[in-house]
Amino acid sequence: MRILSIDALRDQGGWSWNQWYTVGTITPEELATLKTNRQILKYMRTNGFLSTHHSAGRVAVEDDQYNLVIMAKGSRRPLFAIEYGNED
Repeated sequence: MRILSIDALRDQGGWSWNQWYTVGTITPEELATLKTNRQILKYMRTNGFLSTHHSAGRVAVEDDQYNLVIMAKGSRRPLFAIEYGNED
């Protein structure tokens, strides 16, 4: 499964993904071990996708039924996604 870095633009409904870039991968087995949002964020920090200093208390995880989206809490701007819904 791909881990995506998201470039998003604000629109009337919130945010639209303008572009996304593959920055890593995670196996289905690894993802299955991450049972809570805290564990997902810890994985993202441990593997260098998020800075602990800049993300602690400032990001959240939302499941859009295709991706686990890591977003900024205040603005809800998407930062990263774990694309679990793609069968490729």
